[in-house]
Parts: sequence; structure tokens; C-alpha cells
Amino acid sequence: MGTSATELRKWVQQHRLAEAREKAEMRNRAPDPARALSRGLGLVAFARAASSAATISGRNVPPQDLRAYQRWARLRATLRVA
Repeated sequence: MGTSATELRKWVQQHRLAEAREKAEMRNRAPDPARALSRGLGLVAFARAASSAATISGRNVPPQDLRAYQRWARLRATLRVA
């Protein structure tokens, strides 16, 4: 299957336009700074509570709390990579 230079240029142009539209959409949907800060501080508080609850030896941690902590740890690891 042959691909001409014109087709490749058109394909690249379409992808650049799509990328520009996606970036513009993300800028327009930015969260309110106060709300974003509040949510972030809530996540920090949750992380502190979850990590201290999971590391206290001899304490009986409910399974749902342990699952929430494990999910938070996976999310934190994913965000560190990104």
C-alpha cells in the first residue's frame, strides 16, 4: 500500500488540529482554583490517615480502608511516573 507525501501531510495536519482542539478544551475545563486546592488538601489528609492506619502494627484495619489505601498508593505511584 503506497502513501503519498500529500496524504501524509494531510494526516499530520489533521492530527495537529485535533491536538490543538484537545488542548483548548482542557484549558476551558480547568477546575476552579479554590476547589482544586480543597480537593488536593483532602487527598493529602486522606493519604496521611490511610498511611498511618495501615502502618500501625497491631491495629485491626478494616478491609475497605486497606483497599482504599492500596488504590491511593497505586494512584500516587502512577502520578509520580507521569
